[in-house]
Amino acid sequence: MKIPVDWTFKSQSVADGFDDHVREQLPWYNIATSMTKHLVRNYLPADGTFIDLGCSTGNISKACKGELLSRAAKIVNVDNSNAMAQKFEGVGSVTVANIEDYELPRFDVCVMFLSLMFVPVNKRSELIIDLMRKTNKGGAVIIVDKMESLAGYSGQVINRITLSNKLDAGCKPDEILKKELSLAGVQRPVNPELLHSFTQWFQIGEFCGYLFEG
Repeated sequence: MKIPVDWTFKSQSVADGFDDHVREQLPWYNIATSMTKHLVRNYLPADGTFIDLGCSTGNISKACKGELLSRAAKIVNVDNSNAMAQKFEGVGSVTVANIEDYELPRFDVCVMFLSLMFVPVNKRSELIIDLMRKTNKGGAVIIVDKMESLAGYSGQVINRITLSNKLDAGCKPDEILKKELSLAGVQRPVNPELLHSFTQWFQIGEFCGYLFEG
């Protein structure tokens, strides 16, 4: 996949190579997907509403297909890239819209899998509050994302876990560097204080999983 100078999911090249690229860059991607599926199964009721915000090519709904279909879920997939929507292989259809501008319905389960870090920083707080308000009783918001680094040497050590994982997975050093520079100003890690009402359930390096119960 050709890495653009300024990262964008609206690039056809990025969309075409996304599934292989993300698994190469994040070797734990499939494990986190499986864990997210487990959470969805435990919070999604029969005839419930499921939302995937920043659905990309449909990784999450594809993983949860059995539960979504057997429980006759109403499925809402949202992504701001037409190129990614055209590569969608999940369950249901895709609404092309910015996450922060989408009018959320009430829901039972909402997943944001590596998408909050691409929402403008000044719109994140309002989005999280809206998600918490729209969660039905007994439902959940599930977030997996990159968090801001800890201060001091420990933060540097934790950040290096991701670099080490990428190298171990066979990523070329120059590709890792190009990707990091491409993401500058586009991907902004999440301040964990934004999710103070959530429970942390996962962490590898600076990537964490959080859960909010309605």
